[in-house]
Amino acid sequence: MNKYTELSDFEINKKVAYLFLDVGYYEIDSYRHEVMYFRSGSGKGLYRDYDPCNNPADAMPIIIENGISMVRVNNTWSARQFNNHCIEINGDNYYRIAMEVYLLMNGK
Repeated sequence: MNKYTELSDFEINKKVAYLFLDVGYYEIDSYRHEVMYFRSGSGKGLYRDYDPCNNPADAMPIIIENGISMVRVNNTWSARQFNNHCIEINGDNYYRIAMEVYLLMNGK
């Protein structure tokens, strides 16, 4: 059972940021529902929205580093990871389902 289907992209982004980004390099703006990613540890450097559920620049490093396979099956996307045991999520949002697989892989 996928426990992430009911979560918003913002909630998924927060969980992914906690696991994938170094502590001190991001913060949560709950008012604007965004995860802000800082390029410097001080928090005063360049920053941008961190959105691995929708932004390929944020999602692809996670997909590649974790060996998540993405395939198209019957007009829907399938994200799969087979290293330890089979984890597979199907859906329409390519990057979102990959992030759900990543979270399931990490038991979060």
